[in-house]
Amino acid sequence: MTHVLVTFLGAPDTGRPPSLRKRRGYQVMHYRFPPDGHIRRHRLFPLALLAHLRRGGGGPSELVVFGTRGSVWDELLRYAGGHWSQRELNDLIELALKNRVDQDVLKRYQDPLRDVLGLDSVRLEVLEHLDEDDAGGSTGDEVQKQIEIIERLNKATEKATKITIDVTHGLRYMPLLGSLAAYVVESTRSSVFVKPEMVAKIDGIWYGALDRKKPDGLGQEIAPAINLAGLSRIVDWLTAFKNFEWDGDYWAFADVLKEDDNDENDPGKLLAQAAFFERIGRFREAEVKFKAFDTAVDARVGKESAAHSMINLFREDLRRRIVLSKVSDEQLYEHQCGLAWHHLKHEDVVHAAIWGREAAVTRVTIDRFSQLREPSRLGLDRDYALRSFDVRREANRIYYRESSDTKHDAYKRILGIRNKLAHAVDDLVTPTDDVNRDVVAALESSGKCKEKLEEYFNDFGLPDPAKKSAAK
Repeated sequence: MTHVLVTFLGAPDTGRPPSLRKRRGYQVMHYRFPPDGHIRRHRLFPLALLAHLRRGGGGPSELVVFGTRGSVWDELLRYAGGHWSQRELNDLIELALKNRVDQDVLKRYQDPLRDVLGLDSVRLEVLEHLDEDDAGGSTGDEVQKQIEIIERLNKATEKATKITIDVTHGLRYMPLLGSLAAYVVESTRSSVFVKPEMVAKIDGIWYGALDRKKPDGLGQEIAPAINLAGLSRIVDWLTAFKNFEWDGDYWAFADVLKEDDNDENDPGKLLAQAAFFERIGRFREAEVKFKAFDTAVDARVGKESAAHSMINLFREDLRRRIVLSKVSDEQLYEHQCGLAWHHLKHEDVVHAAIWGREAAVTRVTIDRFSQLREPSRLGLDRDYALRSFDVRREANRIYYRESSDTKHDAYKRILGIRNKLAHAVDDLVTPTDDVNRDVVAALESSGKCKEKLEEYFNDFGLPDPAKKSAAK
């Protein structure tokens, strides 16, 4: 495992004309770290943080420091320790005052700093800061500059499996971009790589809150060291809600709720199981898992872990979105219609066609149920018969033989589009019948497919539950 601490170094404004004698850096401060209130005194917060993370062993093995050509690089050397001549420090100050510190200048200090701090590596990186006119980020060039900064930050942590960000010092937009880059690393690697050792996780986003300093009982000013890592979890939750709005799948919340894979009552695990059963139409099992999920959430309310706090924060909103599934035939039909229309509105024609087909077959099975032989032969009650492949196939065959009308034609075309999309069949033979011709025409483009599916859904009579709810 490679734990990388990323920090930023700024150029404090003295309010005076620049000179060696008048240059002033960061002030000495006592920082109180959670969870036990341990206090560390330092001028540079990242060095205090490094010592804090090393308590009890472990901690970061690599340090990456980002700054500009005018940052106080001399302070990093001075307060990290080691033996630096005053001439070396003055040379750095002079270059920084002229905004002339570059990568070649900093390279010579990396290995000595590594040895002084007892790390596997130290990287000192110069970032070209955005000009004042670039702050809006509205043009292509400005956006490109910001992207280039993120790319540099991303590359600096490409081998990390654990990332700690310090956003205390430095120009404020650079820590912001640094945090964003960390989320990019965490998101892309967790979805691309399958090996656990390749997944990068944000361990903490720390801020030495100098603006919140207060005197203690002895009159000594103490500033809190705050871990903002909860921000990344909030981003995860917002992403989950976004994904849920897109596809209506409760599975989106499973990962953000998961705490312990070995706990059968883990909320995330129960919700994933409920989502699976719901999507395959096993609604009784889904309802059992949903109820177990709700009980598991109740059991965790008020507990102090980060995961529990997030559950408390989003719980009511989540509950409003999760409605226990029922098993009646009409509710099954309405549920499938809802999924079909939901996906169609999001231009996901593949899933819209799949659920539209299922809803259409369910409607036909309900309407033709009294004509079917399979339920009695198989010994199925009505609830389960509607989900039986044999029963649904028989209902489909009966309906296909009936006289053609607008509804019947729409049914055939919904099934035809679904089959084309589900099986990814590319027929080279020119279709000869009207249904196949219409299906092929519908697949000329995504927009055309969406338009024709909407037409066929309406012609068949698939109701949109969202419209029904809005009309109430």
